[in-house]
Amino acid sequence: MADYEADLSRLEAQFAELEGTMAGLEGVTSTFRSELEGVQGSMKDAGREASGMSRSVSGSLRRAFDGVIFDGKRLSDALATIGKGISGTVLNQALAPVQGAVSSAVGGGLQSVLGGLLPFAQGAAFSGGRVAAFARGGVVDGPTHFPMRGGVGLMGEAG
Repeated sequence: MADYEADLSRLEAQFAELEGTMAGLEGVTSTFRSELEGVQGSMKDAGREASGMSRSVSGSLRRAFDGVIFDGKRLSDALATIGKGISGTVLNQALAPVQGAVSSAVGGGLQSVLGGLLPFAQGAAFSGGRVAAFARGGVVDGPTHFPMRGGVGLMGEAG
């Protein structure tokens, strides 16, 4: 009987150890899941950026070869145009995060300064330093002209 109780107590200890291991695995699984979601988001962002770069490079190629075929440009000029287009695209992609950070910092700071100086109700039509949509319809229900510097503007349902 003593062997039976000793075996039972060892089995209970092993079961308790297994429960502890399982609890630890739940934490690891949760962490892994959240990391995987972050990677998926990064992959989606990278896919969008790659798609944008692809469109830009395709546009550069098309413009360059249109110049050779239709405008009689030299192939060397076309290749230079392609190189400039690709370089510009890569530079824009590299600077996009920096521009976004600077824009947010400046926009947010500007909004807080203007908010203190100018009487905008609830921050006016600005959100995070950017112009935000604020109307919910019914403000302009048809073509409407408005004054602009140097001319007249048109706003409305179709304008």
